[in-house]
Amino acid sequence: MKKEVSLTAKQGSLLREFIFGLNDGLVSTLSLLAGLSGALISNNIIILGGLAEIVAGSISMGLGAYISTKSEEEYYKSKIAKEKKSIEDIPSIEIKELKDLYRKKGFNKKEINLIVNKITKHKATWLDTLIHEKIGIEENFEDPKKMGLTNGLSFIIGGLFPILPFFFFQASFPLLMGTVFALIVLFIIGILKSRSTGRNWFVSGLELAVICLIAASLSYLAGKVIINL
Repeated sequence: MKKEVSLTAKQGSLLREFIFGLNDGLVSTLSLLAGLSGALISNNIIILGGLAEIVAGSISMGLGAYISTKSEEEYYKSKIAKEKKSIEDIPSIEIKELKDLYRKKGFNKKEINLIVNKITKHKATWLDTLIHEKIGIEENFEDPKKMGLTNGLSFIIGGLFPILPFFFFQASFPLLMGTVFALIVLFIIGILKSRSTGRNWFVSGLELAVICLIAASLSYLAGKVIINL
């Protein structure tokens, strides 16, 4: 059962990273395309700018996810190693901390002694209890490479939606199509997010779509202003 829960948690983390990268790829790429379109730059330059944003953004997001996940893993592993050493070197202090933990949970003295004595009979169980009760982590850490790859690839996928119309159409029409694609995808992402957050699916989807639309509109206006300076 514990293994199944851990596996589900890992899948949830990958899904979260995928949605995050997809969302960021959509919004940032569409915003750049809108700004360049507002500045009346040619389609070829807009496409090159958009592709450069997708490549640079995916690398940045992928490396960022990899480094942050790896750093978190290293931090918690050092905490686990410290607890393991404390069990060996200062067991009395760790026993006291365990008792304090269960006292805060509402157990009486007799119950606490019974629980703690049972736990401390086996060092593996003792360490496992400290990890979960004191530090509050799971030892099944997320794979930094998978997290980085998932985030980077999802950024690329997200960035492709708004840029594809620019390969086939001219003037402002591709921006309109790209914006529509982005809003639809973001609305779907919002619906998916609502399953884990418990929010109303329509409100969740609409929120992401509106935020994206505001970002694209402001970028388009900024492009207009800059070209007229």
